[in-house]
Amino acid sequence: MIKKYSIASPCLIITLLIIFYVTYFNQQRYYDIQEKNRIGGFELLLEAKSERNKICLKYSTQQDCYQNFVKSLEHLNPRGSVQLANSQHQIIQVWNNERHKDDRENVSVSKTFAEFDTNPVVTLSKLTRH
Repeated sequence: MIKKYSIASPCLIITLLIIFYVTYFNQQRYYDIQEKNRIGGFELLLEAKSERNKICLKYSTQQDCYQNFVKSLEHLNPRGSVQLANSQHQIIQVWNNERHKDDRENVSVSKTFAEFDTNPVVTLSKLTRH
């Protein structure tokens, strides 16, 4: 009877350690994948916005295209923040739609839109992990 308990204790401890190990690394992997997907999505959004600007400039004035560009930034990142800055990195406007403000790490992607003379810089960001 005593031998059963002496064997069960180390087995229980090993089982708990394995559960902790698997849960911890599974959660870390989840956040890594989420971060990579978010960065890829941000880069794709900004590249699509750049291509849209280039097409607009073929058919309209730079001023009209820039105004449309700025208007469209408001809805670019519905659950994060969008920041528009000039070429000297002075902030022009910020749209902050972050649902929860806490201490999570920020994932952000920036792109300079060289198709405009002012070279605006757009930064998309979203809180991701603790």
